[in-house]
Amino acid sequence: KKGTIIMGKVNSHEIGMGTTGHNPHYGTPKNPHQLTKTRRFYTGGSSSGSAVVVASGIVPFSLGGDAGGSIRVPASLCGVVGLKPTYGRVPSIQQYGTWSVGDGGPIGATVNDVAISYSIIAGVHEQSLSSMNQPPVNLDRYNDIESLNDITIGIFDEYNNDSDLSISKATNEMINLLAKNKNVRIKKITIPNLNILAKSHIITITSEMSAMMEKYWKDHSHELGADVVVTLAIARSLTALDVHAASKVRTFIIKYMQKLFKDIDFIVTPTTATTAPELFDDAIEKGESNLVVTQKLMRFVFLANFCGLPAISVPIGYDENNLPIGI
Repeated sequence: KKGTIIMGKVNSHEIGMGTTGHNPHYGTPKNPHQLTKTRRFYTGGSSSGSAVVVASGIVPFSLGGDAGGSIRVPASLCGVVGLKPTYGRVPSIQQYGTWSVGDGGPIGATVNDVAISYSIIAGVHEQSLSSMNQPPVNLDRYNDIESLNDITIGIFDEYNNDSDLSISKATNEMINLLAKNKNVRIKKITIPNLNILAKSHIITITSEMSAMMEKYWKDHSHELGADVVVTLAIARSLTALDVHAASKVRTFIIKYMQKLFKDIDFIVTPTTATTAPELFDDAIEKGESNLVVTQKLMRFVFLANFCGLPAISVPIGYDENNLPIGI
């Protein structure tokens, strides 16, 4: 309706349930920033192909889904811009499996590309109930950045520094640059119980995905990749008490964040705690389940999903292997 030319479909992590972008059935995209005969790196996921086609210059923007960082993680690892809108801002006609934490959004080569595509896909749709209660999209002065002296950003130093040295260093340098050159005010903040929050988000997202996959489990679980089977099997062991406990934690953090945002405009963190993990030959065929890597990739992104908040990842530099870093 808006005149967009659809170029094609792209790969993603199988059923969107992973942070690396691995897909044993249709192929695992490779990170275009480091692609040699001897070393390859993951794109991040789950919207892996969406980030690759933008980073490779094939298209100016693409669409992804984000229930636990699945737009922002691959955007960061591939050196492009990724936006997870406010919950319900982009209408979902075909309901995502992650009903309460998932959003569609754009990945673009620049902030301008993301802003343009966001303005097109956001808004009310009569078939999407979660999209009904929202104001019109307004991008007035969004790129007026000569002075940001009316902006206050929240910084949780202990949180931000729980990342690879190259990432924490680049993040702190960017924060200092914003304060020095753009007159941004810095306010130190804390976010309590991060481990409990992360576990509660995982309980929420995996239980919702498990519910979506229930009708396929009996006849088709043997066709799924090993990492997805493991995750779904754990999700199927969750009880109503687990989900209820996660819901109580969610209510607490939403109220806490509402109070926090009375004093600040944004929270700035790294997008991920590590840059793109290396993709080894045996993982391409058999898959890989590495919870340490998963936790590092999701460490800073899950909170926006859990609270329904908007969040964006923008590139700010590279690590020692010339792999992109995002905030």
